[in-house]
Amino acid sequence: MNVTRFDEAPEYFPANHFLMRCVRLQGQEAGPAESLWLGVSTLAPGERRALRNRSDRPAQLLLAMPFARPASR
Repeated sequence: MNVTRFDEAPEYFPANHFLMRCVRLQGQEAGPAESLWLGVSTLAPGERRALRNRSDRPAQLLLAMPFARPASR
């Protein structure tokens, strides 16, 4: 198993993700993975998205994203 410490996780910058910090824990630049990558997005207080953080503290979301499958022929 590949271990990525949260404070050492590589940051990535998806389009239209403002006032957020996004890091990868597994897969992509964080290390090997076979079927999906794991990441954590931290939203700044008051940031409005489909989820809204109404508190005065950051909210963290765990992402489990499958790798794109090759197109079938």
